[in-house]
Amino acid sequence: MKTRNSGLVIMLICTVIFMCIAVIYSNNRKNAEIKLEESGGETIVVDSGADLIIWYNDSSLVPYIEESAYRYSSGLNIDLVQVSTLDYLEKINEFNLEGKGMPDIYIVDSEMLQKAYMAGLTSTNEDPAYSEQNYSKTALAAASCDGGLVAYPFYFDTAYMVYNKAYAANAPKTFDEILNFASSFDAAATGTVENILRWDAKSLLYNYGFIGSYINLGGENGDDQTIVDLNNENLIASLNYYQALSQYFSIDINTVSSDSVLQEFTQGRTVYSILGVSALSALNESGINYGIAVYPDLTETLKSRSLSATTVAVVNPYSKHLEKAQKFVNYITYEHAGDLYGQTGLMASRKFESYEIPGMEMIMKQYAQSASLPKLISASDFWVQLQNMLNNVWKGMDTATEAGTMESRMLSRLNLNNQQ
Repeated sequence: MKTRNSGLVIMLICTVIFMCIAVIYSNNRKNAEIKLEESGGETIVVDSGADLIIWYNDSSLVPYIEESAYRYSSGLNIDLVQVSTLDYLEKINEFNLEGKGMPDIYIVDSEMLQKAYMAGLTSTNEDPAYSEQNYSKTALAAASCDGGLVAYPFYFDTAYMVYNKAYAANAPKTFDEILNFASSFDAAATGTVENILRWDAKSLLYNYGFIGSYINLGGENGDDQTIVDLNNENLIASLNYYQALSQYFSIDINTVSSDSVLQEFTQGRTVYSILGVSALSALNESGINYGIAVYPDLTETLKSRSLSATTVAVVNPYSKHLEKAQKFVNYITYEHAGDLYGQTGLMASRKFESYEIPGMEMIMKQYAQSASLPKLISASDFWVQLQNMLNNVWKGMDTATEAGTMESRMLSRLNLNNQQ
């Protein structure tokens, strides 16, 4: 009886504590709704009385940032404002000019960073924690413009290879190895395997690796418009190889998706798949005996280079709380970053000495080897144009023509046609 009563007391205490936290959070949110302003059809907080205002797009970040604010030092009263990506930077500039309601910190994809930098919406990151000791060159390059750090690497996505260990004992080093495997593998004898290799062939994240070693737009940091190399012999050879794969594996780009690829792999119906960070949780929960490998080269001579998409945190130079913003952005992107995946499913850009979750170490290795999308303002639709080129190649269009058209289009966008 005493044990039962003790349990009830503990439950009551926990309930009271939870209610107190909820009231504090509710009061903070109520304060955040004091003054509102319409901007581009959205209602945005103008004056919340919060310690910091943070703008973001991805709603999955909310529990992590709120928990971080609660745990940070003596706790912070923050206002999280979800703002659509449409005219995102323009809205920040608008609020900066008005001098009220501007974000102290905002979260943005790295390919938008040059636009933010050129508009005077970034501040220099001089924090010594953001070095190659704690971040890969890929992460630091994603947060850089004009040769210097102007943001804080936060989280990323990238493409990697998975393989079913029940049928493939070792990670493939090349796609040629997968083709050799396919030529001798008896799928019918397994009773379950339907596919040798699957990936979402209409998504640049998974496709880019086939040509990534032989294209360069914007240089190392993706912000130098004088560097354009989108048409060379190795690129055309890689496009030819990619086209041959499309004919061999017969993937229908009109019906395939990253979700269907993941489902087929976790059900044991596919031997090799190309997946992204969001698939890791399902892979580990599926119970399938799998391995993770970096994106294979095409052949022994044709190399691959996977794509990564890095999201960064930026401290607004117009913030009225610069020092406080710099310290908190360090907390969420560096000091406390080990908790990011568990609360959001997003993988932190920060490196760690070890990883408890299977697969993470290899994904980080892949991230370090990957290329980022360019930040060039004039080539903001580069990823769309590149995927369109790959779609055309997949459908059988001439590879040399497609590469030449792609390069010419980008040179024209950058006004470099007469300089080449």
